This record gives sequence, C-alpha cells and structure tokens, in this order.
Amino acid sequence: MLQGIIPDGSIIFAGALFLVTAICLNLILFKPLARVLAQRDAQTTGLRGEAQALLKEYDDSFEDYRREIKAERQRGYKLAEATRKDSLKDREKMLSDARAQADGFKEKAKGELEGELDSARDSLHREAESISRLITTRVLGRETA
Repeated sequence: MLQGIIPDGSIIFAGALFLVTAICLNLILFKPLARVLAQRDAQTTGLRGEAQALLKEYDDSFEDYRREIKAERQRGYKLAEATRKDSLKDREKMLSDARAQADGFKEKAKGELEGELDSARDSLHREAESISRLITTRVLGRETA
C-alpha cells in the first residue's frame, strides 16, 4: 500500500531555496529584461510616431506645394491672357490708326484728283471754245462774237 508522504525539513529548505531563487531571478533577470523591452518598445513606438509625424508633415508640405503650383499656374494663365488681350487691343488700335491714316491719304488724293479733274475740265472747256471759234471762223470766214 501506499505510505503517506511525511514532510520533513528538506521541503522547507527546498521551498526557501525556491523563493530565494525566484526573488533573485526577478531582481537580476526579469525586471532588467522587462525594463529593456519597455525601453525598446518606447523607442520603437516613439520612432514610429516620429516617422508618422514626419510623413504627415511631408504630405502637408506636398499638398501646400501642389496648391501653390496650381495657384501660380492660374496666375500665369491670367497674366498670359491679360497680355494677349492688351496685345490685341494694341493691334486693333494700330490697325484703326493705320486705316484712319490711309483714309486721310485717300481723301487727300481724291481731293487732289478732283482738283486736277476740274482744272483739266476747265482747260478742256476753254480749248473747246477756242477750237470751236477757230472752226466757226474758218467755216464762216468771219469772226463771231
């Protein structure tokens, strides 16, 4: 049959040895290991957080850059359009001035031609009268009044 286990003094010694070993391991191994792991986790978490903050800052800067590029592009388009409109306005003014000047030259030339035409008519009219008197005189043989 089974005999009962009777505790003797060695069990107390083993228990005390277990407690001393557990306390020593806790002080020498487990607490420092837990502290190192906590520091590593804090550093990793900190670095991860810092990386995420830098990534967010980069994204914000990139968005600002894109907005500024878009705004500057729009400003450039507006400036080019304004310059084009001014150029067209200047071109129209120059064409209008050239047309007015050409019209002035045309009117002046027309006036000169009309003057020359009137002068030529008068001259032809006088010559026609002179020739007609000459013909009349030769045909009639006498001078007419």
